[in-house]
Amino acid sequence: MNESTQVTAREVYETLLEAIREMGWSFEEKENMQIRFSVQGNDIPMNFSMAIHEKKEIVVLYSALPLAFEEPIRQVGAIAVSSANYRLADGSFDYNIKDGAVFFRMSASYRESKIGKELLEYMIRCSSMTVDRYNDKLLMLSRGILTLDDFIREIGFH
Repeated sequence: MNESTQVTAREVYETLLEAIREMGWSFEEKENMQIRFSVQGNDIPMNFSMAIHEKKEIVVLYSALPLAFEEPIRQVGAIAVSSANYRLADGSFDYNIKDGAVFFRMSASYRESKIGKELLEYMIRCSSMTVDRYNDKLLMLSRGILTLDDFIREIGFH
């Protein structure tokens, strides 16, 4: 890792802090250029983590959804997450087939480029809207309240 990479990572982190402050959102700084924040969605609170990965030269946003698909319906979870991802332009849901956990992830590279506040704000707002749109439906599906057919209809998958 060269010295200019370290400076760039720090610059991206400072830009992230400035962007989220300008948005008026509360956040908690963690070590290793990472922040955490929560947002109240239309139905379920959402928790997010953003981190600058210095060696990879990327900024990553994660949101762990408050659900898990139990063993008997893990394949249903995989189909649902795949169907949701098909509809997304930015970011994606990650699915752990071993434990049924679902995460949302969005990333952007800053290698040989500068990331502005606008991109970081877009990542935060787009991710918040995406997680809010799908989290309740995935939760209801994981609990058996929605069927897979209902889920697919609800998200407008054709």
